[in-house]
Amino acid sequence: MTQTQTVTPATAAAVGRALKRLAPYRPRRPYVPSLEGIQVAQGRWWVTDGHYAVHPVGDATPLALPDGAWPLWDCVPLLRGDVPLQGVLEGGDRCHLQPGDAWVTRLGHDPVPGPAWLCDSAYAQDPLPRIPSDVWARIRTFVAQDSSRPALTSLYLHVDATGQLALVATDGTMLARWSTPGPYVVGRWGPGIRLQPLALPPDAQGAVAYDGDTGLGVVWRSATLCLHHPLLPEPYPDYTQVLPPAIPPTVQYDAAAWAALRAQIQAIQRAAPRRRWQVRLEGDEATWITDTGDLVGRFPALFGTTPYTLRVDGTRLAHCIHQLADQPTTCTLHGPEAPVVFQQPCAGGRLEVLLLPLRQRY
Repeated sequence: MTQTQTVTPATAAAVGRALKRLAPYRPRRPYVPSLEGIQVAQGRWWVTDGHYAVHPVGDATPLALPDGAWPLWDCVPLLRGDVPLQGVLEGGDRCHLQPGDAWVTRLGHDPVPGPAWLCDSAYAQDPLPRIPSDVWARIRTFVAQDSSRPALTSLYLHVDATGQLALVATDGTMLARWSTPGPYVVGRWGPGIRLQPLALPPDAQGAVAYDGDTGLGVVWRSATLCLHHPLLPEPYPDYTQVLPPAIPPTVQYDAAAWAALRAQIQAIQRAAPRRRWQVRLEGDEATWITDTGDLVGRFPALFGTTPYTLRVDGTRLAHCIHQLADQPTTCTLHGPEAPVVFQQPCAGGRLEVLLLPLRQRY
């Protein structure tokens, strides 16, 4: 049976907003074809990879579609809200959106379920400390991108014995840690938990959902989105074993000098953006060399006139420096076989970034 809906510009704009909010969480290369679509069930929209689930808050269900998975990503150009649209449903399996003559065919009749505790208020929740979304965004760029070390593909949130909160990520060659003084009280989630590095909406507040004393997953809620993902069971490595001892910084940059250094490194990288780099730090000069041995540029070394010789991966060095803001920054060298450490104030706490020399690995 054909059903006709009139989609007004306001409704189309609401659909566009919902899709835009969900787009960062769209599964890539899903193992089930219907995971590619927007899941619709009982008037609620969400995306899921079978583990995490995300749904928008507010005008989340402006277009009444039958339950199932719908590939609405293909209709984003049509859903700008600048012209009236008409949606025609034929038998509940195909949606015809005009203008544009676009047919959207339902990927599956049954939506793929998200976590069983999705939006179920019956589960007890233990609030997590609030983490600034910009800090979360910086730290999550340091997680490992391959699955050979599964624990390193996640973020680690923990409270130490002094009540200080720390958010950590590492890929084995570089590490980032944001810490802020407490005291924080450890909840039922224990001294530390692993979290999926999903994009965190601004002003999101996290909580761990429980069934009795068993932790089920983490819920992040903001004014626009609600994210749900399970707790990750594998323990996180004891990263504190690789932290060098506290020593006076080798050199200190003010905000202007640090911004100038970042700009210089960006200019060097633009010379060959797809190449890998090696940086040789000697005396008072840093030399950038490509993977074919070509000399590309020089700039004043990170550590003043301290005598040393050190080789680091230039691509990773640039990544570490770019994740640090234009703030007063300290750089500390612990020796040719020890990490390079950058520190700066960040969101009421301290952001530390560590980089190991070449041929070294955590």
